[in-house]
Amino acid sequence: MGIKPSYETLERRIRVLESIVEAGKETKKSLQQQEDLFRSIVQSSPIAMYFYELKSDNRLVLTGANPSADRILGIPHQSLIGKTIEEAFPNLVQTDIPEMYRQVARRKIGHQNFEVPYKDDRFEGYYNVHVFSTLENQIAVNFVDISDRRKMEEELREKEERFSLAAEQSHTFTWEVDAKGMYTYTHPVIEQVTGFSPAAVVGNMHFYDFTPTDIREEFKAAAFKVFEARGTFRNMEGPAVRRDGSIVWGLISGS
Repeated sequence: MGIKPSYETLERRIRVLESIVEAGKETKKSLQQQEDLFRSIVQSSPIAMYFYELKSDNRLVLTGANPSADRILGIPHQSLIGKTIEEAFPNLVQTDIPEMYRQVARRKIGHQNFEVPYKDDRFEGYYNVHVFSTLENQIAVNFVDISDRRKMEEELREKEERFSLAAEQSHTFTWEVDAKGMYTYTHPVIEQVTGFSPAAVVGNMHFYDFTPTDIREEFKAAAFKVFEARGTFRNMEGPAVRRDGSIVWGLISGS
């Protein structure tokens, strides 16, 4: 027969077991608190959030969506929970997005960020999307609606195109110089007017280099006086020497 442990030994073992149990309770409590905090952040986030799980049969299933997803897209997501990404968003089928998400879920590739348009009979928009792995075979997708920004960018691009066309038709070009009068930017139309390409001008020529030599110093002094006073000059008529040596007259404005 073995030696029976003393009362003190049994008591010590019991205290050890009790401490292990208490530690387990604290760990469980801490994990629950962390889970509650995460859930609170997701629910209150102004950014739309989706959660997907990649099943063993390769189905990528939507497992959750926060209230901001409902608000941003204008649709309730409860009926979409449990559906595959292709079922929930059928117009993604012809894109590489579902496969990209699967690769992120498998951790074959890292975090992805992209902009994408989407449209079906429920909603339409342009979105900035972030997708990243949370746990193995699980991903989170954050997105915001950037439709207004894209619309503004498109309108600005159209205005720039119209301005560029008008500049070409009127032989008008804009330019910028540094404190010494060296060109730092010029519109491509400068080549039509002077015969010099932007590459030949920027960083190589001063704005007064086009002025005929007999009046160059006078024009240079007058222009720098305006620059130093942070003033402006408008529709100053004057000649400019083209690359071929011919003279072209124009109106110059600057500030």
